[in-house]
Amino acid sequence: MLREVLPDAGVQAVAAIRAEVPVYAGTLSSRMWENIQLGVALSLGTFIDAATGEREEADALAPAIRGAYELGRGEANAGRTMEGLHAAFRVGSRAAWVRMGDSLLEGKASPADIVLLAASVFAYTDQLSLASAAGHAAALDAVGRERERLRSELARMLTIPETTPESVIHAAEQAEWVPPDTLTAVLIPSSQANDVVAWIDARSLLFEGADVWTFLVPDVTGAARERLVTTLRGRRAVVGPSVPWLEVAESNRRALRLLELVRDGTITGDPAEADVHLAALTVHADPACRQDLADRVLAPLDDLRPAAREKLLVTLRSWLLHALSDGRRDLVAEDLFVHPQTVRYRVGQLREIFGERLEDPNYVRDLVIALT
Repeated sequence: MLREVLPDAGVQAVAAIRAEVPVYAGTLSSRMWENIQLGVALSLGTFIDAATGEREEADALAPAIRGAYELGRGEANAGRTMEGLHAAFRVGSRAAWVRMGDSLLEGKASPADIVLLAASVFAYTDQLSLASAAGHAAALDAVGRERERLRSELARMLTIPETTPESVIHAAEQAEWVPPDTLTAVLIPSSQANDVVAWIDARSLLFEGADVWTFLVPDVTGAARERLVTTLRGRRAVVGPSVPWLEVAESNRRALRLLELVRDGTITGDPAEADVHLAALTVHADPACRQDLADRVLAPLDDLRPAAREKLLVTLRSWLLHALSDGRRDLVAEDLFVHPQTVRYRVGQLREIFGERLEDPNYVRDLVIALT
């Protein structure tokens, strides 16, 4: 009895879906609806094969389960959520059952058989729905992994100065990533980075290194920057400057240099921000050149014992950095934790050693750079 009404049941199921599930209304061609109608009838036939015991249930249902799985994948690839498909299963199975139930009543099937069959129909629908959900999730997972891979590649491209804007823009389109106005390079030790991912702007690009993860964070200005800095506290992170997004390679270059200065103890920060340490970045941009400068301008102190030389160096540095302050001697004494008379004595030594060079603005400039 049921086999005779399968075509009608398929027609009614599809009609109900078209009428009651808006997501599919007007989105599929007539040919597609005809194929869906045939698929519904075949799916119901598979159910009957399993329900009557004509074939082992697992064998009988396998094709339908595989079909439902692929249906879910297709929905994900079409950009649709599972809500519409779940609704289609509910509406379609209800309409099909109405037609099948009418047939059973006309054939004078027992109430017990009708109830049992109804329960089986809806259990079968649940199986198909679950299989579709699994297919949908698998497709989204695959799509998500591919998108993340493309975005990671985009992040690497953006940090390479030689990359052309045209290639970067094309890569952004491929990765379905909408460029912001600015990007900021943020470097976080890999041991700390996992805990931060959930708190950084979801639009950020990321690629993972062995020791450091590089985040390219969009539009870090004002309150957004304050939130970022708060998030990064205690993570030993460094933050580059905010720059137009196509120029983020410069932000990354500066952040990498800043990271070197943090690691060797030259500067500190929690996090360390490039915009706060511009002077240090400038002075340490060419370490070899800076060392040559220091060797030259500090040469007058080379004949001193190491301990005496170190005392005069720290005094000279503090004296020069307080040069424009009133009460310079007291400030230097406070800075070095010594008595002002000690400062007076040491400065006298320095004047004797350096002589008129301390009156030469260019030489004083070089001293400040060498001692910074």
